[in-house]
Amino acid sequence: MHPDFSLLSITRQNILGLCANYSLEQLNRIPSGFNNNLIWNAAHVVVTQHLLTYGLCGQAIPLSTDFVQAYRKGSRPQGTVDATQWAFIQAELEESLNRLEADWEQLSALSFKPYPSSYGVTLHSLEEAFIFNQTHEAMHFGTMLALRKLV
Repeated sequence: MHPDFSLLSITRQNILGLCANYSLEQLNRIPSGFNNNLIWNAAHVVVTQHLLTYGLCGQAIPLSTDFVQAYRKGSRPQGTVDATQWAFIQAELEESLNRLEADWEQLSALSFKPYPSSYGVTLHSLEEAFIFNQTHEAMHFGTMLALRKLV
């Protein structure tokens, strides 16, 4: 099965569109009562998509280890993201979907390591991981909608 990437693409475009309305300073701001910011949420969805797909299929993640560590589940912003880093995150929001779509058939042929998510569902296949990732990204987009009113 080759999934439809259109919904995920729209979510990513919504994330990029939301962020386009704010300065780098605002994107980096952590509002009172929150433990992350707009940039962290944008980068986190990129990292999580890779961990749920490439990672659970036993493949190397096509992102640096430092980037993955900075934005994986349980991480928090560790300082200010500069314009170069932000440009990389923006590019990855688009390019990572293209990469996954191009690699889908190869990944589908690999064994998948079941993963019990903190959401309360265990993922048993690449297809389930892809579907769950859409829910995960929508949740973070919702968080970003709340954050934007406070930056």
